[in-house]
Amino acid sequence: MSVILLAELLDRLSTDEAFIRESENDISVSGLATNAAKNIIEICNELGWSFDLYDSAGTEWRDNELLQDFGPYRLRLRKPSFGGDALVLLTNTGLAEWLRVGHTAVNWQVARLTQRIVTHARVLQSWGEVEPYQPSANTKSPRSLVREFGAERLAPEDVRPWLLREEVSSSFEDPASKVWMRASSLALLNSLADEIDPIDKKLKFKGPPKLSISVPAERASLADDIGVDHFNNLQRAASWVFENEREAELRHGLLANDIARSAGGNGDDFQCFISNISSSLDGAKVAYQVSLSDLGRDTLKMLADLRKAVTEETAKVTDATRQLVTAVAGALAISLGLIAARVSTAASYELIVAVMAVVAAYVGVVIYSGYGFIQLQRQLRRDWQPRLYRFLPRSEYESMVSKPANRAERTFFKVAWGGGVGVAVLTAIVIFGWWGRGAATVKTVEPSPEIPARAVPDATSDVGRSSAASGSAADDGNRKDVSSEPARPASVGGRELDVKPKDAVRPK
Repeated sequence: MSVILLAELLDRLSTDEAFIRESENDISVSGLATNAAKNIIEICNELGWSFDLYDSAGTEWRDNELLQDFGPYRLRLRKPSFGGDALVLLTNTGLAEWLRVGHTAVNWQVARLTQRIVTHARVLQSWGEVEPYQPSANTKSPRSLVREFGAERLAPEDVRPWLLREEVSSSFEDPASKVWMRASSLALLNSLADEIDPIDKKLKFKGPPKLSISVPAERASLADDIGVDHFNNLQRAASWVFENEREAELRHGLLANDIARSAGGNGDDFQCFISNISSSLDGAKVAYQVSLSDLGRDTLKMLADLRKAVTEETAKVTDATRQLVTAVAGALAISLGLIAARVSTAASYELIVAVMAVVAAYVGVVIYSGYGFIQLQRQLRRDWQPRLYRFLPRSEYESMVSKPANRAERTFFKVAWGGGVGVAVLTAIVIFGWWGRGAATVKTVEPSPEIPARAVPDATSDVGRSSAASGSAADDGNRKDVSSEPARPASVGGRELDVKPKDAVRPK
C-alpha cells in the first residue's frame, strides 16, 4: 500500500511544481520543496528503498534535517528489481512517457493500475502480477499507409500495442487506465488518417469531400471526452483495417473515404468526427464487399495471365533443354568420329584438336545461354511477385508458379551436367589420348634386276635387211652374208624400252 501512496504523491507533485523522470531502474524527482522531499523520504524509508538526495547546488545531502534555504531538492529513487524482462513503472507520469517513447518489454507492471489491459503486443497489469502471454502476429505498419512530411512521425510504427484483444465492457475507472486509453486513442486516430499535417498536426482525409480534423492531443481529459462507447467503436474500426496484412491498404482507403463522406460537412468538429466512426465503419464494410466482387473478376483475369506466363516460361525452358540435348548428341557423335580418325588415319593432330575445341565451345555456349535465361526468369519472379501477385498466399504462389518452373529447370540442369561432363571427358580423350599418331604404311617397291639388253641394230642394217628381203633371188652372195648374222626382232618390246641408254650394247 505504501507503494501506491508513493506513486500518488509523485503524480500530484508532477502536476504541481515538481519534474519527474522515470527510467527503467530509478526515478528522478527535481524541484521539490522541503516538505515534499521529507514526505517522499519518509515513505522510502518505510519501503526500504535506497535514494540519493541533492540540494539546489547539486551537492549530495546526507543530513536528515532539510533546510529551506538549500531547496529546492532533487531525489533519485532506486526501484526494487523484479527480475525478468518486465518494465516496472511506479508513476502514471512515467507510464505516459513510456507509452509515447515505446519499449520492447511484453509485460508492463504499473503500480496504480487496477485492471488488466491485454493488447495484441503487450499486457499491462499491477505490480507483482505475472501471467504467461503470447503476442499476436505482425500486421501492416500504419506508417506505410499514412503520409507524413514532418520530422516527427505521429503515426505509430506498430498498431498492435494499441489494439485490445477484447472490447472494454466497463469504463476505465483508475487513472492509469485512462492514461493508456488516451494514448491508444491518439495512436489509432493517427493510424486511420490519409495524411497528417506537419504544421498543425491535423488529420486529413481525402474524401470526397475533404476533411481536416484537429485532435485535442494535449487535453488531459481526452479519454473522458471520447467515452467508452466511442473508444470501442474506434477499436473495432482499427481492428477491421489491420486484421489482414494483405488487405490493410484497401480497407484503410475505404474507411478513410467513408469517414470524410460521413463527417465532411461538419467542419473541424472532433466530437462529430468521433461519433461517426461506427457508421463510417459500416459504410466501409459495404464498399469492401462491393470491391471484392470487382476484385474477384480482376483476380480471375490475373490468374489466367499468370497461368499463361508460367506455361510460356516452362515451354521456353523445355525448348532450351531440347536444344541442349541436340547439341550434346551432336558433340558426342563428332567426338567419337574424331577419336576414330586419330586411331585409324593419318589426319592432322592440330586439325582434330581444333574441331574438338569448336564442338566443346558450342556445347558450353548452349549451356551458358540456358542458364542465363533461367536466372533471368527467377529474378523476374522475385521482383514481380510482391507487386502483382501479393494477393496470393505464399503457399499457393509456390504451388502454381515456383514448383512447375523449378521442375523444368531441374531437367535442364541435369542434362547440362550430364552432357557437359560427357563432352569434357571426350575432349580430354581426343586431346590427351595415349595412342600415337596414326600413320599410313607406304610400301617401297624395289626395281627388278636388269634384264640383259639385246644389241640395237643400226639403221643401215635395218635398211639392208629390208632391201635383202625385197631383192632378187640372184644375189645369193649378199643373201648369205645377211643370213649369216644373228636374227633380230622386227620391233622393240616394252621391256627393252626400259633399258637405260648407257646399258645398251652397241653392235660390232
